[in-house]
Amino acid sequence: DFAKAMEWFKKAAELGSSHAMYCVGWLYHFGDKSRGVEQDFDAARKWYNKAIAVDNNANARYGLNRLPAADDEQKQRIINSAKTTRYSDDGDSWGEFAEYNLDKVRWRYIGMDPANFMHGVSMEGYFPNTAGSVSKLQIIFGITWDTKENKFTIKQFSCYINGDWVRTGLPSWISYALGL
Repeated sequence: DFAKAMEWFKKAAELGSSHAMYCVGWLYHFGDKSRGVEQDFDAARKWYNKAIAVDNNANARYGLNRLPAADDEQKQRIINSAKTTRYSDDGDSWGEFAEYNLDKVRWRYIGMDPANFMHGVSMEGYFPNTAGSVSKLQIIFGITWDTKENKFTIKQFSCYINGDWVRTGLPSWISYALGL
């Protein structure tokens, strides 16, 4: 009974319990009107932030970062995590790869996959191909919150050239450019 749980957790939250504040946030995050609490990401964000303010509640931080990005600042933070991630320990970052190898680079936040709690970031740019013309490269990154590292990390990516999915992973020229 989400409604009854909400009532009790709010009472405990009023007494200063960060765990109760996290639980109120969780109920809003995963709410379902048929179970007594309507899903409300803004309310979940508010309650998670309250729990974090009390004692830096790790569960609330995790929940907060599994919500869809709320504002341009958080979207930019997620994009920057993709740009600064190195494909390998001694290779270039994705941002360096794009800067050195692509023209008209565009990074954008493309949303949240609620089934996997994964944020999507797209990197697009153009490169000269072997036929002497220009091709479009798009890499879509799946980014999640890593509680151990306390930061957003790339969990998966897909590579597209001229709109076609590259089934073999990264083309060899990209691997070379990343220092693999």
